[in-house]
Amino acid sequence: MYHLIHGPSGIGKTQVTLEYLSLVWELLPYHHVFWMCGRSLSQLQRGIENTLDILQVRVASQKDSSSRVSAIHDALQHLSDEGRSWTLVVDDVNPTTEVTALLKQSLPDHARGAQIILNTKESDAQALHLLAPEGTPQINLQTVSPESAKAIFFSAAGQRFANPTDTERQYVDEITDLLHNFPLAVKHAGAYLKRQAEVSLFELLDILQQDKARQVRKSSVLWHFIDLS
Repeated sequence: MYHLIHGPSGIGKTQVTLEYLSLVWELLPYHHVFWMCGRSLSQLQRGIENTLDILQVRVASQKDSSSRVSAIHDALQHLSDEGRSWTLVVDDVNPTTEVTALLKQSLPDHARGAQIILNTKESDAQALHLLAPEGTPQINLQTVSPESAKAIFFSAAGQRFANPTDTERQYVDEITDLLHNFPLAVKHAGAYLKRQAEVSLFELLDILQQDKARQVRKSSVLWHFIDLS
């Protein structure tokens, strides 16, 4: 029921989750998906309130946080009891004591046809153990080697760079280095060049270097390519 995805910021945890959900939607078009942010206690509380609104659940006292906790727990459990499948994603979880406690109180322990996906940059084993029940499947996303990153880039770029020149290889070295060899970011960069045939490797490298010069977080480059798709 629980799934835990962890790795450094920008590695692609959210994107992995989105790609998985797209497959779920193809197989189960009536599958319910709920999305919350777990970066802070206030954001998680807001996500619970929004989910209750979507489910059209009325809470006796909006000021009583325990009422909202009970309501979201019971509402999700009710969906499962009715045989309706659902996935709840809590993205960017910061496993503070307060956030962890609220998650445990809000989420049902045994819900048929349900999945709860927790994404976090936390890597401490003890903190991860507190987030989800023992035995929860974990996916640890990490960077790949420079050679693997280049192979991912050329594969995503397709036939356009089937036989790259030494100069093109040098550009790709710099591109993958700027992307920290994060596999999903590298994949999207190569796919972007496949779609945009008029953009050269030099121009792509220039885009990334301009982002760095503007002190844009490198992890945001991944979304840059998604937005250009």
